[in-house]
Parts: sequence; structure tokens; C-alpha cells
Amino acid sequence: VEITDKTGANPKTTFEAAFPVGCTNWKICGKPTWTKDGRGAQTDFIYDTTHGGVTSVTYPATTLPAGGTARAKTTYVYSSLTTWTAGAPAWRLTSVTQCATAQTCAGAADEAVSVIAYGANDRLPSSVTSKSGNNAVSVTTSIIYDHQRLVRDVDGPLSGTVDASRVI
Repeated sequence: VEITDKTGANPKTTFEAAFPVGCTNWKICGKPTWTKDGRGAQTDFIYDTTHGGVTSVTYPATTLPAGGTARAKTTYVYSSLTTWTAGAPAWRLTSVTQCATAQTCAGAADEAVSVIAYGANDRLPSSVTSKSGNNAVSVTTSIIYDHQRLVRDVDGPLSGTVDASRVI
């Protein structure tokens, strides 16, 4: 995609994307394997061939304060969960990990981890725990639903009800 202003006087900005060639899996065929912005910075994508969800995003290189460059990465993990309403397994996002200054940082303070738990019957998110990779910091937000499967209560990470809210 090329973009120029109405007068054509300004240089064009080009955005690019690559898609799988000869793809036979409809779950991933229409999804880019990489994109490049107007400055040529590339973001890479990997998808799960079973359900089509993105499993990793590697961002453009950034300059680190200590020198050198790194490409930050976000990883997505899904689980197949059976619901009583559908009776068939459904893929749900169960964790997201992010490295702020490196491509890999598992178990380090630099890693941000979000873990999503689901209810046993309806497989709606019941809690989200956000923590550092080394578990030095951890907070959990709980979610309760009404009989129509609409959010009724959200209890934030602070103890007690100081950060709890009810949807009316």
C-alpha cells in the first residue's frame, strides 16, 4: 500500500505485508506472516495451524539503553476447553507473555505474564492474573457473571472491596 498526500508533493509512504504462498489451511491463509511500516520496520507473526490464532508477534528492533538492538516478542497460548453449552471444544486464550527488551526472557523480571482462567461450565473468563516472570509481583482480577452470561461483578487486585464494581 502506498500513501501520498493530495498534492503528490510529499514522498510516498509504503506499507508492506507478506502472506503464505500456496497455502491450503484456510485458518491461516489470509493472515500476514510479516508486515513492514513506512520506515521499513518489520513485525513478524506466527499462527497455530489448528485454530488459526496468533501464537507470537515479534516487533521491530529497538535500540537498547545499554547499546545494541532487540526485537520484543509477545507469545500467546491457547487451550482447548469443552463447554457445557456447546459440548464441543473451543480454543480459549489462556496466557500472554511479553518481553519488553528481548526476544526471550522467560522467568525474568523483564517478562510480563497474564494468565486467564475460565469457569468450568460456561468457559467465560473467571479471573486474570498479571505477574512478572520471576513472580516477584502478582495481582488477580476476578469476574462474576449473571444468569445471562453478562458481567455482573469485577473485583480488582486490591484486597477487600475497595476496587470492586458491580454492573447495573
